[in-house]
Amino acid sequence: MSSDSPADGEVTQFGEPTKDPWKAFRGVLAGVLILEAIVVLLGLPIVAKLSGGVTWVSGGYLVGLALLMIAGGGLQRRPWAMPYNLALQVAFVAGWFAHPSIGVIGLIFAGVWGYLLWLRRDVQSRMKRGLLPGQRD
Repeated sequence: MSSDSPADGEVTQFGEPTKDPWKAFRGVLAGVLILEAIVVLLGLPIVAKLSGGVTWVSGGYLVGLALLMIAGGGLQRRPWAMPYNLALQVAFVAGWFAHPSIGVIGLIFAGVWGYLLWLRRDVQSRMKRGLLPGQRD
């Protein structure tokens, strides 16, 4: 089920907003993923300096994760984008094996994604109640 449309059989008593709030929200999600990719790549020197060097496993993992995050920035219109984003967060926290600092940064970004999930729920609730600016008469 897509997060930007009402559930099957659900009747909304208010009209759709004049501007699509999900378009802006998808932009925020894409921006956060790009920022995360930059942070993951900036973790390479930390892993190289503090954990005795970048191995094929740790380097490949971090570069691959960053590439998946960059690709995810362009996939936000897909109905499966949010589960994909959350799976990337789990993978980011699992970067603890490369160096604990990567895992800690992953936990910080997991908090950001928790807030984004709350924000998404809030926008859905406001849209359902007709409280978005584009829904007012």
